[in-house]
Amino acid sequence: MAGEHARGFFMYRLVAFTTILLFALNGCVSDSQSDTKPHDQAPPAATKPAPRPSGIRPATIKAVWVDSWGRSFYSKRECDQLIAWCLQQGFNTLLVEVRRTGDAYYDSDLEPRGKVGEKGPPIADDFDPLQYLVEQAHDAHGLRVEAWIVANRIWVGSTPPPSSTPAHVANAHPTWLLVNREGTTHKGKKPSWYLDPSNPAVRRHLARICGDVASRYRVDAIHLDYIRYPDHTWGYGKESIASFRRDESTAQFPAPKDASFTAWRADQVTKQVREVRLALRRVAPKVELTVATVAWGDPPASEFNQSASYRSACQDWPRWCQEGLIDLNYVMHYRHEANPKQAKNFRTWIPILKRACGSADKLVLGLGSYLNHVTDSRRQMKHALAVNTAGIAVFSYRNPAKDGGNAVFGDILGRP
Repeated sequence: MAGEHARGFFMYRLVAFTTILLFALNGCVSDSQSDTKPHDQAPPAATKPAPRPSGIRPATIKAVWVDSWGRSFYSKRECDQLIAWCLQQGFNTLLVEVRRTGDAYYDSDLEPRGKVGEKGPPIADDFDPLQYLVEQAHDAHGLRVEAWIVANRIWVGSTPPPSSTPAHVANAHPTWLLVNREGTTHKGKKPSWYLDPSNPAVRRHLARICGDVASRYRVDAIHLDYIRYPDHTWGYGKESIASFRRDESTAQFPAPKDASFTAWRADQVTKQVREVRLALRRVAPKVELTVATVAWGDPPASEFNQSASYRSACQDWPRWCQEGLIDLNYVMHYRHEANPKQAKNFRTWIPILKRACGSADKLVLGLGSYLNHVTDSRRQMKHALAVNTAGIAVFSYRNPAKDGGNAVFGDILGRP
């Protein structure tokens, strides 16, 4: 009995000492983190993340767009800082730009390696950002990861892309480029180059890229961006016009605002979306398809096809929702909250967007937080979360507010 009493007393002292030590360590960690800038933090430690299948879908999407134009996920350290910031702020979904301008921020045999910034060297060959984020954000911390793929805008600049292996699509297939009414593929000092959605080879190429990513990485979704025309003055390549005339049984050379030409171009973009959806069903049926869409200008007086989104971008996203081609529609509803007209526009559009989607649980409201001061972004965020949709998305991680990088959203989004 005396031995058991001694052992019991020893165990009591050991438990008490361990408890005190843990409280002390926890206090040190908390104090250290409170003095650290959000983007400099590391995520909570995770031991050997077990692979999770694709298909994380939070009850409410709280997403952030993570672009690759500046330092966001070029290294493990940057990825760790990104994850820590998302956890601190309450975001549960990462939209990671892995195809920016016909390039790849992941291991790819189809397109050239993405660059550091706009003019820097390619990211390190021995680092795969997408794989690391799948393991650390998705597997270790249960965050939803969507592979953000810029579809039709494949280059930005006045000169062609440099030589590379694999070859850039603009160099390998110059006949795939979209042509404007003046007969050129790009214009201006810093123009954007687009692929032509009416070209079947272009549609197959995009579907192949999306299928490749979905089949090799445990992402939760493929997220398409720039899945549209630049505006209504594009789509005048010889093959494109020939296809329009054949499909519409007409000999006319269409004007940019011709209703039949607008509808035909919208059909070409819809074909792109459909081919990507079919590719995902073949190779990764559990991977969702989401899109970033536009809501330009004022709300339409009646039908959506009277909106600038449809008439200029030739983007018929209500049809994609209604036909089940996409799982979530991230409408980039970017408005200046400090401008009374735009603040009203922001709120007036929302019920129209919900009706156009056909189901509110397919609509994610994209907020242009980079346009607004923190207080105004918070006001928009609270309103967007209260209107019964699938959730919100913030643009962007690198520029979360007009005030700079010290935006605070955790109390609104709810930290995990």
